[in-house]
Amino acid sequence: MAQMHLRNATVADLYANAPPTAKSVSVVFEITPANGSLLVYLPPTYDNPARIDGTGKTLDIAVSPEHHKMFIQLIGDTKSFVARIVGFTDNF
Repeated sequence: MAQMHLRNATVADLYANAPPTAKSVSVVFEITPANGSLLVYLPPTYDNPARIDGTGKTLDIAVSPEHHKMFIQLIGDTKSFVARIVGFTDNF
């Protein structure tokens, strides 16, 4: 992985509410204002961000012990966001 230098990015640990045996995590994004947007840099390479437009969108994100963080940047007039882990798929 290339070294990342993102300005004003928030780091989120995808294992915060999922066990380290999880192979994917479902995350819902609540954005303020509701028509705001985010760039979400996902494991394992972090080099092709997913764009989230509007609130209430869900991403299923593959994770591993080596790659369990995501980086989130606000776009344009977006004021804030909440990323909630709403489920996971376990290796068992």
